[in-house]
Amino acid sequence: FRRVLFRSYSPVSLKESGKWLPGLDEFTAEHDGLTYRFVDAEERERFLKSPEQFAVQEGGRDVVVWDEVHKQLVGSTRFAAYYNGQLYLFYSRESRAQFKKNPARYARGRQAAWQIHPSEWGVRLLE
Repeated sequence: FRRVLFRSYSPVSLKESGKWLPGLDEFTAEHDGLTYRFVDAEERERFLKSPEQFAVQEGGRDVVVWDEVHKQLVGSTRFAAYYNGQLYLFYSRESRAQFKKNPARYARGRQAAWQIHPSEWGVRLLE
């Protein structure tokens, strides 16, 4: 059993177009023990070439809950946000709001080494 993230939404579509597009069963990839689905073969290939640009941080676990109470809760696509080009999922709206107050605290050291486009700086909530 492998956990599929984003309720099967494509992380490539989300990052590149800001749209929650459903991925298809025939276009999947494994990364860090998680299964991701994609809209088409081209998206899958882009993900495989550079998964760190698209993969959810911390395996989709809520970094605020972990930092505050050391409990591992899986985040939801309902409470997602980008910070410095990286996607985070949160268990609740409150947890996401706490992250927004001080994202550097919760993302500490988790920021990617690749070049970040200026439009992705700061916290961008996804709803």
